[in-house]
Amino acid sequence: MANENNIVPRLKVRVLTQSGTLRVKMPNMPNRLGVDIPLLKSVTTDAVLYVPQELNESEQSVARNNIGITDDMYEFISTGDSDNYTIGEKNEGDGGITTTVNVGGVDKGDFIEKDTHLNKLLRDILAPSINPTITMPSATIETSATVAQRLLKVGSSIQPTIWINYNRGNISLDGVVKGHTAGVAMEYAFTDGTEVTEEPDNSISPVIQRNDECVVTYTGSVTYDEGDQPYDSEGKEYGEPLPSGTVNTSNGVSCEFVYPIYANTDAEHLNETYEQPLVSRSRGYFEITFPLQHGGAIDRYTMEIPSTINVTEIKFFNTFAIKYDDDNKLDDFTVTNVIKDGVIYKRYTYNIDVYIESNTFKIIW
Repeated sequence: MANENNIVPRLKVRVLTQSGTLRVKMPNMPNRLGVDIPLLKSVTTDAVLYVPQELNESEQSVARNNIGITDDMYEFISTGDSDNYTIGEKNEGDGGITTTVNVGGVDKGDFIEKDTHLNKLLRDILAPSINPTITMPSATIETSATVAQRLLKVGSSIQPTIWINYNRGNISLDGVVKGHTAGVAMEYAFTDGTEVTEEPDNSISPVIQRNDECVVTYTGSVTYDEGDQPYDSEGKEYGEPLPSGTVNTSNGVSCEFVYPIYANTDAEHLNETYEQPLVSRSRGYFEITFPLQHGGAIDRYTMEIPSTINVTEIKFFNTFAIKYDDDNKLDDFTVTNVIKDGVIYKRYTYNIDVYIESNTFKIIW
């Protein structure tokens, strides 16, 4: 920097050119270090620069040659002595310039205030301040019960552990974590849609039981304290700390209660129907295989399906084509109502007399 015994006059340069490079020497820097300042302006816009050097005629000639402009497009105006180097418009009332190109850390469209110090401008170009990257807090919910364990018969129960994973979010600077966006967890809340359980810890172990077909879904939320103050790369405060608040879980965990399907799949007891493996209603179909019946007698396939299921198709598996036929066999079944354990079922009986062989049906709803 220039000292008070060697004040460097501050000169204002007005350039009327579409593009080029202004090359100047800075005598106050070691070895008279050269600085190239790129210019890209339309012919109707003035690019105005303060140059930290008093130029003689020879230096002016060099500058003009570097830019490739003529005397009538180029002028120097002395504005007095100063050890601060700034950039601004020639007319004081214009109040600054708007950049038209990206240069280093200065983006196209940025507004540079009048009397901005040149050393600040160079710092913004060559070593711009880096703002922190902020990720918001989040939460997810999990359970110890497997997917298979969470499909239950109506009236049964399960007691899984359900917990919330809380992520406080990060404040990162140039890829390095500097703090947390949100504060520590103050309270965890769990709900099954009807009741809310609030806990200081992040897990619960509820007994879940239902007496009708339904899906029970647990979700949760975390109430957190105020987060850390973010700072930019220059150590300046960036915005405000995230105030205390609540974040909801982005997912839920569910248990499904269903009525079973029954069928006469025991070849030794064709006059009885037996409970089949449970199937989620969201699956949309169920497959039943009827075995070779004892003695090859003429009997009928029988399925008992809860009336809550609206069966739309029944397809027959073709063992020769090794695929289900396209034909809908629903009309080949006689449908009657029966009561099983107080629940209304529809009994589907195959009404075609055949010698029974192993057959598989797909029931679609």
